[in-house]
Amino acid sequence: MSSQTSKAIWITGVLGVILLGFGIIWDVAVFDRFEQVPDDLDRTADIEGTYTLGLFDN
Repeated sequence: MSSQTSKAIWITGVLGVILLGFGIIWDVAVFDRFEQVPDDLDRTADIEGTYTLGLFDN
């Protein structure tokens, strides 16, 4: 195996480990907060009016 190929494999492995660590930290520390809906969140949407698709307009 050439020196360049060996270096490329080593760099890819190091980047993979860094990304894996970042993914674990993201999952544990950050993403768990996004799964919880706040108690005071109001999801009511009252929409009135008309709409036109415009598929058959000439």
